[in-house]
Amino acid sequence: ALQFTHERTGADYLHIARDDQNNVFSIGFKTNPPDATGVPHILEHTTLCGSEKFPVRDPFFKMLPRSLSNFMNAFTSSDYTTYPFATTNAQDFKNLMGVYLDATLHPLLKEHDFTQEGWRLGPENPQAENPSSDDIIFKGVVYNEMKGQMSDSQYLYYIRFHENLFPAINNSGGDPQKMTDLTYDQLKKFHADHYHPSNAKVLTYGNLPLTDHLQSIGKELDNFSRICIDSDIKVPESLDNGPRYITVKGPLDPLNPADSQFKTSVTW
Repeated sequence: ALQFTHERTGADYLHIARDDQNNVFSIGFKTNPPDATGVPHILEHTTLCGSEKFPVRDPFFKMLPRSLSNFMNAFTSSDYTTYPFATTNAQDFKNLMGVYLDATLHPLLKEHDFTQEGWRLGPENPQAENPSSDDIIFKGVVYNEMKGQMSDSQYLYYIRFHENLFPAINNSGGDPQKMTDLTYDQLKKFHADHYHPSNAKVLTYGNLPLTDHLQSIGKELDNFSRICIDSDIKVPESLDNGPRYITVKGPLDPLNPADSQFKTSVTW
């Protein structure tokens, strides 16, 4: 394994050379969520809605039937966002690396995509002939996703548990009750502040030549200059004054007796 630092921007790069034809690329960014609006999650979605070199709707998904990759994904974790792929074909690797780097560093971030992926107001039934104001509801890909997640007792328990164990880290996925506070300008600023080589960690793995990777990645990163980043490490709640006991309420499963629906955890 070889670790590098890009001199101009400070980007971290780790290359793991293995005699493995299944080559992997990943670029990730530290994305401490400033609140529970889900801005890291919504940005992950809107980032994949077109970029400067690939100004088409959903280039990520358009590559799926055209690529020889065996893995393509993007995911938002508690305090970082990552975009990985894997393929056994050298040309496919080069193509996908170009798509991923341009998507993350030069996304179009159109306002239409923000309202589509994040949140918007619209009629509950768009096909209705005469929709009334009473039919106007909040919508959005991420909004609807998290609305379903937060209605699940297991997920809600995890979120409430996490909020009390790591109160300094907000819900990166987004709380539907808070997501509608997020603005388009805030989304663009979060990208400018976080999706930058100075805040990036790049990984390559496999048997493809390191020199090719360095040339391709360096060509993209050399267009940037170093900036100050939010590298604050969030720590768990202090227990210096003794253990804490937390009780939270959650939804009931209508198929099971209410008096037997309890969840308990003990954490050190």
